[in-house]
Amino acid sequence: MNILFLPIEIKSRELIPKIFLISRALKKNINCFIGDKIAVNRAVRYFKKGVYFHKSISKYDAKYILDIKSKVDKYVSLDEEIGFAISNKKEFNNYLNFRSSPENVRNVDRVYTWGNFDYTSWKNKYSKFKNKFIISGAPRIDIWNKKVYSSLFKNDILELNNKYGEFIFIPSTFVSSKKKLKEAISLEKKLSPKNIKKKKISSIIHEHNLFNEFIKLTKKISKDFPSINIVIKPHPTEQSEDWKNKFLNYENVNIDNNFDLTAYIAASKLVIFNSSTAGIQSVLMQKKTICYSSISKKNSLRQFPNKFGQLCKNYSQVKNILNKKLKNNFFLDKKKIRERIFISSNFSSDIILKDLISNLKIKKNSKKRGLILFRINSFLFFIYDLIKKLNFVKNNKSRKSYTLLSMSHKLGGGIKKKELTNNLNNLNSFDFNILRYGKNGYFIYK
Repeated sequence: MNILFLPIEIKSRELIPKIFLISRALKKNINCFIGDKIAVNRAVRYFKKGVYFHKSISKYDAKYILDIKSKVDKYVSLDEEIGFAISNKKEFNNYLNFRSSPENVRNVDRVYTWGNFDYTSWKNKYSKFKNKFIISGAPRIDIWNKKVYSSLFKNDILELNNKYGEFIFIPSTFVSSKKKLKEAISLEKKLSPKNIKKKKISSIIHEHNLFNEFIKLTKKISKDFPSINIVIKPHPTEQSEDWKNKFLNYENVNIDNNFDLTAYIAASKLVIFNSSTAGIQSVLMQKKTICYSSISKKNSLRQFPNKFGQLCKNYSQVKNILNKKLKNNFFLDKKKIRERIFISSNFSSDIILKDLISNLKIKKNSKKRGLILFRINSFLFFIYDLIKKLNFVKNNKSRKSYTLLSMSHKLGGGIKKKELTNNLNNLNSFDFNILRYGKNGYFIYK
């Protein structure tokens, strides 16, 4: 039985697009397993055959890739960090120095790319393995399609509109406190290559400065337009409390992280952003969009998204737009977007699945193996994880962290069977089955 294994690292960013990919895979009679890394690795050991679909091939993943490759048929990757948003090819090549390595490119079977921009850089950097790279787009792009998001997020959009009315949406992608700033700089000093370390640190400081600028902007809008609700969604790397503490006495400012980014954009009347792919998504979804850029951009490494939307360099320009109640004034240059993002009449998920079936030979499933042992293992893993958790709390062991986010923060309360079921029901008209495999792991099949 071949399985498409889909590990999730940051739930708020990856889960919904992966659920969409699963919905398309099920239509092609491909079984899937989705979960956190621990759950997926357990499933890999159980099923043994299949394709492992990971978020990156970072140079730090070399041993991990070889370990997974010894258990599955194929290892494929699509970078979830969205490197295509980086300012230019030179900076993207620097990005590839730590998001990849010659060893890892040699050992994986396929690298899917968001568009021509990253595809060309991958191919030029690793010309010996150029056949391993394919322009596919990404499942995340698929859910920007109106037919998809209006169905998938119908209830969420309605709930947001009932709660906030017509609101301004600010998708944050900043460094939201001095503490986070110090942590991020410390991490870059440990992990970044010497040739780009200074630029990375300058970029982090810039993102903290943007946070402070957006605090000022939001307070001014709140004061001048008290009847308009403002909704801020913190980035997964941020702490919501950092935002909440800045707006304790601002009744029309709401810090909300309960829904997928796409639902907020769809429900909003206006999006204000800086350096975020949400800006590109917003204009593609034909929302009125402002790129607020009030400080020098020379230290930013993510300038591409700022080419879109109505550019405002100061608050007066923002205020004029809000007062005039302009119609859609977004700047949508599809030619420019297509330089970075592959936009097709076909879903990116279908392009990826077609490649997995035709070229990487993932097998469609005609019969099911017995799952009695699977169910027994699931129960035992629950017991094992509970004991492990209790021992950890008891011993209070400390570990060095090489990430800004804890596992619990990344998974946001864990992956729930109900959310998988509800979202797949919104996308599919056929029956499917979901079996839990320990904590945060699920086998999904028709």
